[in-house]
Amino acid sequence: MSLEGKDRYGRTVAVCSAEGVADLGEAMVRQGYAIDLGGEAGNPYHDAEAQAQAAKRSIWRGTFDRPSDWRQAHPRDQD
Repeated sequence: MSLEGKDRYGRTVAVCSAEGVADLGEAMVRQGYAIDLGGEAGNPYHDAEAQAQAAKRSIWRGTFDRPSDWRQAHPRDQD
């Protein structure tokens, strides 16, 4: 595991690795088991997600709502 700094919310960002896998997060995105939350073209997760979508791997086999889209469609009550 390597610490990569902080995200925009001040949370520590880390990259986890295993023998033969430099970035477990990217590997999960590439296989369709996770999504790219950054959404910026050119970052490794964005490219990995595009490959997973094109190959219709895992979550990309059918319909899928991104968490941000689901939250927008189902706002919390402001009680």
